[in-house]
Amino acid sequence: MGSGMGLAGTDYAVVMASLPTSETPEDSKKVDICRNLPYRLLDAPFLRNDYYANLISWSHQCGKVAVGLGNEVYLWHEDEGVSLLQINGNRSPIICVSFNTVNDLLLVGCRNGMIYIADAPKATILAKYDHRAARRRSSPECGVCSAIWIPNRKDLLIFGDESGYTGVLGLKTVQDTDHEIHGLAEMGGHSQQICGMTCPKDGSEIAIGCNDNSCSIWDISCLQDYDWTQDIELTPKLTLLHNAAVKAMAYCPWSPSLLATGGGSHDRTIRFWHTGTGTMIKKIPVHAQVTSIFWSRFNRQFVATFGFSDPGAGSLISVFTFPELELRVQVTSRAGLRFLSASQSANDGQVAVTSNDETVRFYEIWPVVAGAAPKFPKSGLYGSDLIELVEGIERPEAIIR
Repeated sequence: MGSGMGLAGTDYAVVMASLPTSETPEDSKKVDICRNLPYRLLDAPFLRNDYYANLISWSHQCGKVAVGLGNEVYLWHEDEGVSLLQINGNRSPIICVSFNTVNDLLLVGCRNGMIYIADAPKATILAKYDHRAARRRSSPECGVCSAIWIPNRKDLLIFGDESGYTGVLGLKTVQDTDHEIHGLAEMGGHSQQICGMTCPKDGSEIAIGCNDNSCSIWDISCLQDYDWTQDIELTPKLTLLHNAAVKAMAYCPWSPSLLATGGGSHDRTIRFWHTGTGTMIKKIPVHAQVTSIFWSRFNRQFVATFGFSDPGAGSLISVFTFPELELRVQVTSRAGLRFLSASQSANDGQVAVTSNDETVRFYEIWPVVAGAAPKFPKSGLYGSDLIELVEGIERPEAIIR
């Protein structure tokens, strides 16, 4: 990308099962359809080989893919090609990029604590915020390594840094055309580097993953109606413990109380939680560092990407059914290749991943078909009568174990 993002050759092997769009028992057993993946591979020189960085984000509005390379951000579009985001005077490594899902605003976080908000179609900076100066700290651990825009809001976001600090920022329009970034609230809750963040689509909660081997759940529903006049007070409602850093997290789009989390190198497990009670309802060992998780809106399936793996495992991407946790897809590659971070397309059918060989790879995971979310069993999804009662799931018998 230093000289432009370009197509590269491929050196991968793919082992792939079929991805049925229906849910019949016959379809669920098919394993005989293979595809060529990835469908696109782009050179990305100077891409950081860093599990803790979040260097790719795919806009759900303009379709651009933002990638942080060194101290620059490039924007790639299938039809328009590559453009460079102009960040005048920045010499600090980029360690985080994040698109707003309701407009074309892009957040860029830097190792020196600077935060920039850009207009992606125009590839220009609208506002900047000095996180280190705002905290009055000289510590080098102010790098902004994770951020997420509040769903359904054009002006609010939550970010985390390398010290474990988390906070709420707001983007305010001044005199019609100028913009300012304001610190609105401090959150806390963690003592080490923030690795990832995710929200359900209604913006009621946020899950924050950290290098302290935990994931915290916060009620942020008050931010949906925030009008810049109230004080914001947020406290964690749950802490979910793991055996390693937690970067990969995703709320299920068809069951918002269902959260999937993936542990790092010393954990190598995907867990499923009911965030209303903090109950772990299922887990599956995956023998690899989990770097991202995404759910399908149209199938009872989820996809995970992986970094370091056990000897002989070598999986880069796996697709599982839920709640059965049956492996449906496995993408493998040459030894040493690892996926670091990923972003999902607006239609949920594709993922773009950054890898340690300085490439960005695009994979089609699910066929894009029109339709509503699948119908799920009335019972058995959470494996607990009590939790399903809380969720309003009907049971054939009124028995609580």
